[in-house]
Amino acid sequence: MHVTGTAKVRTIVRWLDELRQAPTGTYHCPALTAGLARVTFTFRAEHGAVLARARMIELTHVAGPCNPIVLTLHGHAQKPLAGSFVGRVQRLIGARLLLPRRG
Repeated sequence: MHVTGTAKVRTIVRWLDELRQAPTGTYHCPALTAGLARVTFTFRAEHGAVLARARMIELTHVAGPCNPIVLTLHGHAQKPLAGSFVGRVQRLIGARLLLPRRG
């Protein structure tokens, strides 16, 4: 899926900028197994060069210490991020990036 509308892209970038650094330390996290959804956001310059990538594994719709958002800027890894992001983007663009969790 591609999002190219300037206002939507700016909103997505702003939300990413607003995320806090993921907590550090030791956490008990559920086993990460194959089959979990992975979401990657790729931000490109007008001519197509990759400016940044944000990746996360879906455990919940909120990134945290067990499933932080991993951000790279111009190929350089940044500190992992946490917070509500993917669900907000889904609502903004009107498309499901992740399937609803089964209860």
